[in-house]
Amino acid sequence: MTQEYPDWIDEYGEAFYSSFQMHDVRVHMPFNGWDFYPLFANLWVRKMYETVKLFREKGLRVGDVIERLPNHGSMKFKFSEIIMCLGLAHTPPERARFICDFFVEAIRAQTAGEALWANNKIHAFEDVGKVIAYSRPVPADRAHASEIGKIITGCATLGHGLYNDFCVDISYDMYGPYDVSGVYGDGALMLIRSFDDLNPTELWPHHTPFPFKKIRVFGIYKNIILRPTFVTCQMISTGNMIDNLSHFQVIVDGRAVNSLDELKVVREAILKSASSLYVEYQGFSFEKHKEFWLSQLGYQLKNLFDIVGLDWHPSQEMVNRVKDKELVPTVETYDIPREEFYEKFGIEYLKQVYRSA
Repeated sequence: MTQEYPDWIDEYGEAFYSSFQMHDVRVHMPFNGWDFYPLFANLWVRKMYETVKLFREKGLRVGDVIERLPNHGSMKFKFSEIIMCLGLAHTPPERARFICDFFVEAIRAQTAGEALWANNKIHAFEDVGKVIAYSRPVPADRAHASEIGKIITGCATLGHGLYNDFCVDISYDMYGPYDVSGVYGDGALMLIRSFDDLNPTELWPHHTPFPFKKIRVFGIYKNIILRPTFVTCQMISTGNMIDNLSHFQVIVDGRAVNSLDELKVVREAILKSASSLYVEYQGFSFEKHKEFWLSQLGYQLKNLFDIVGLDWHPSQEMVNRVKDKELVPTVETYDIPREEFYEKFGIEYLKQVYRSA
């Protein structure tokens, strides 16, 4: 029997559905983004089409610009939103396939291994020997592990304020687990947490600069099992991450930080920034949140827009489209039958798009 659509669609649907069964749509901040997209879905699809069209017309190849593309988590989650928008906008099949084929190609080029969607391994860290030589992990004790846990929590909190719950991937990606048993003993796994663009002055031009631009936390763990999900910054673990941290390294803007005193300084600076930003961000009006959301959305794919020469800022048409508009109730819960979930999130539409090819 001939396959009616590419295998990646079923794989994507399963990974996306399974991942979001662990979430509660009611807690998304500043509001439920799935209810926001219906207001401007066709305009976002149009910009995505223009972006991919320019990319192809310039004769660019994904492999040549892979290091300039948005990070792995951003590419995957923005693609899920694009799929939903394609369905909401009733995008012509040929145009929908044109956009999807590009994103699948790019995500596949970033990803190491056969699994595409529930896979947090990327080629950039595939050579674990080089990663270990670069990061130079040092032995960890519980005090170090506790401070690292607070830094991770602080960076994640800051990221959610900078970018909202739906665009946070640009500031928090997680890579692995990588097998490092050859260096650290049986069962040793390496997990890399990458907090990028923690000082986005273009997005927050009037805010006091944040203390750090980029933080990477390299952790070597034993006696735990780590399982990736579709959302790259969320990994399922069995075992205590604090107690089972064997070695670590924290690199802050290119500088290794591993003494307890230095870690505390970083932690305090991050938590102070996250706290002040939270107060400011929560003070936005609903109209301000909607307009700023459009900027956060565009900024997450800024690297891609830069490659093709497009402005990452929202168009005035997009701003006008959402102004004085209420959200459109679309997704009230993730706890729904698979068929209904696939319908709401554009997965069934995606199948139809490829069936018509």
